[in-house]
Amino acid sequence: MKKIIVFLLLCPMILKAQVASTVYSFEKPAAVEKGKIEKRMHFIGETLDFETLSMESFLFHKNAERNLQNNLMEQLVIVKSGTPTFSFGQESKTMGPGSISVLMPGENLSINASKDAQIYLMKYKAKEGQSLDRGNENGGSFMIDWNNVSYNTHDKGGIRKFYDKPTAACKRMEMHVSNLNPGIKSHEPHTHRAPEIILMIKGKSEMEIDGKVYPAKTGDIYFVESMVPHAIKNMDTEQIQYFAYQFE
Repeated sequence: MKKIIVFLLLCPMILKAQVASTVYSFEKPAAVEKGKIEKRMHFIGETLDFETLSMESFLFHKNAERNLQNNLMEQLVIVKSGTPTFSFGQESKTMGPGSISVLMPGENLSINASKDAQIYLMKYKAKEGQSLDRGNENGGSFMIDWNNVSYNTHDKGGIRKFYDKPTAACKRMEMHVSNLNPGIKSHEPHTHRAPEIILMIKGKSEMEIDGKVYPAKTGDIYFVESMVPHAIKNMDTEQIQYFAYQFE
């Protein structure tokens, strides 16, 4: 029995935990790696569709460069603060908070940022395998500047639609930003086939997930697995704002 325990401790990837449907704190990550670019791990594990799904964040304490090199997983970068410069291939762009970059597997991305910039990095690999042909047929790697996404109001707040299309790792990935008015829910608890991540950009909220209520504030991350009932509510005195993305 002792030999089995030691073996499992030395090989943690053999037992890959499921990513739980809950809230993950920005300020209290699961693990922290200090340095001029501080790395925070918020969650990593398996989901219904992904053999690996992870969410990290990087805090730039000095002017520095972060290279995402030839990763075998698809990667999504979201700017939390600052104005980093993203470069891949012949394309280079400086973008502010709320801007994103999606990187196909095997491609390199360089991120140059000044002190106090912060970014999120999501990495994911599909259980069914990845299709670079599918990714390239639907635009390949791309960047979207927050300032170029139109905002449309509705009775509960408003929405910015970023994209809705297949990628190398996803048969479909849809991403938008919602503004939600004070004191209301976006909808009553509902389910859908696609897992979903809600990333709080601004304000205080609470999410009902499978009958339990989880509070969150700016920077925190909700994960909701496929077919798990959920609903978000604005707990602030002004509009809250959050990324919502579904993938399968």
